Amino acid sequence: MTDTRTSLIYRNLTPDLAQRCADLELRSFPSADPDGLLSAEDIAAHAATFPEGFFVCLDGDRVVGQGAGILLNFDFDEYQHTIAGITGEHQCGNHDPAGGWYYGTDIVVDADYRRRGIGSELYRLRKDLVRR
Repeated sequence: MTDTRTSLIYRNLTPDLAQRCADLELRSFPSADPDGLLSAEDIAAHAATFPEGFFVCLDGDRVVGQGAGILLNFDFDEYQHTIAGITGEHQCGNHDPAGGWYYGTDIVVDADYRRRGIGSELYRLRKDLVRR
C-alpha cells in the first residue's frame, strides 16, 4: 500500500520493524512512563501473534505511524476493563483468531508527520481489516 501523494508506505508489521516501532512510541510520548508504552519485545510478540492487525507507516526506513489491535470476544455485560487485562501479555496475548471484535490497542503518529492523514489512513486500514 503506497500513498501516491507522498513517499509514505503502509504495510503490516514484520519482526524487523519492532525496534523502530518501539522508538516511535518513545519519541512520540516523551513524558509517558516507558513501561506503559509498547516495547520492542511487545511489538515482536505482536509480529508473531497477529501481524495482520498491526499497520505501520514508513517514510523510507523511518517508522512514522502505527496502529495495532487484536481480535477478541468482548463481553458487553462486563465492559469495565484495563488494556492489560483485556489484551494480555505484550498487548496481544489474548488474541483470538476467531474473536468477534477487533480491539484497537495502539495508534501513534510521529509529531513531525502529523496533519498528513496518516492517523486517518491507519484507522481506515483497521476498518478494512474488520470488514474482511
